[in-house]
Amino acid sequence: MLGHAVPRRRGPGRSVGPRELVALPVNYRVLDATIVFRITADNTLAKAEGGDVAFEVDQLDEVFATGWSVLVNGIVRIVHDEEAERWLGLHADPDPWPGGDRETWMRIHPMGISSRVVRPEEPPLHDNRT
Repeated sequence: MLGHAVPRRRGPGRSVGPRELVALPVNYRVLDATIVFRITADNTLAKAEGGDVAFEVDQLDEVFATGWSVLVNGIVRIVHDEEAERWLGLHADPDPWPGGDRETWMRIHPMGISSRVVRPEEPPLHDNRT
């Protein structure tokens, strides 16, 4: 599953990016009402620890002109507990697509969730001519 995490505000003394807002794709899992994912230790999201982030997941179907979007706002934290890291690796690993050492676990604790479903008022017309 692929979503996007966006650091919203930097924490004290932390610089997230040149404009402080970036969207980064992450493979994730939802676990115990939180969002977990793995990153590299020097990833921009690691610098956002303790800060506010936005996390968005979308699904679009162009054929049927439908879709949905979920936006989660929350606080992101690095998982420092070794036992929790082991458990996450065994039971909740999102299996990141990019290669490399992605051993830093992060968890978003939601503070707010909004969603939207998009669908046409009438089903789309399809041209049945061949």
